Amino acid sequence: MMKGEILVEGQSKRFWKETLAPKYLHEVMGVYHGVWWPDMDRCWLSNDGYQVTSRIIFTDWGKVEHAAIMLTSDSAFMSANGERDIPWAMKQQIKNELFGEKRLAIEVFPKQKNLVNVQDVYHLWVFPKDFDLPFGIHPTRDKQCRVVRRGCPKDVDCLIKNTQEMRGIGSKENTEKAEMTSNVPDSDPFPLPKFLEGEELPAGYYDLPDPYLDPPESKYDLRAMIDYARKTGKRVVDFTKEEAEEFLIK
Repeated sequence: MMKGEILVEGQSKRFWKETLAPKYLHEVMGVYHGVWWPDMDRCWLSNDGYQVTSRIIFTDWGKVEHAAIMLTSDSAFMSANGERDIPWAMKQQIKNELFGEKRLAIEVFPKQKNLVNVQDVYHLWVFPKDFDLPFGIHPTRDKQCRVVRRGCPKDVDCLIKNTQEMRGIGSKENTEKAEMTSNVPDSDPFPLPKFLEGEELPAGYYDLPDPYLDPPESKYDLRAMIDYARKTGKRVVDFTKEEAEEFLIK
């Protein structure tokens, strides 16, 4: 293995190589200016387009390794509009690969007055191996934090109304949409099931139901129909009358 090369166990696609760091390039070539860039004394590049640089800083919590992650793989390099966002799961994977599965890292969402957001670079703050935060979402086998019992809001009716409005249930827009689809042909995204052809549909068949006040009823066991559809690779709307009759609720 070449010096500075990191092969990820069980990972055939990604590998890392340590490369020239911003600190070296700043001191030798006079590039990389700013508050933190010139101090980044380690740098790794992956074969799938990620760059990670790091430095170690002293804090009130002890030594912390500051890691900056960015994508370098195409013309959008150096973007600053979120175009090169890196998913949380990928940052977790990179943390494990370069700094170890037993080390905890955090990503900070600062006070607005402290915000610095001039480039699509994502910062992790990696703690020593034995460091733990006194909170977090942990497996149930681990010690859990005590919860402050704040109680539930009192005006439940208002909360139901707010939920309906924000989810679009009963909104003017969806009411108009329901009216527009009251006589929908079979080409509609919600076609009439074949086993209902020729039957008189109840009033409001195409209306959006309100599960809080008027949950819809069906004479068919819909859960069983869906299970059957999955097993046979069919759509429920393609069931024949004979097939649907097998799922009548008796």
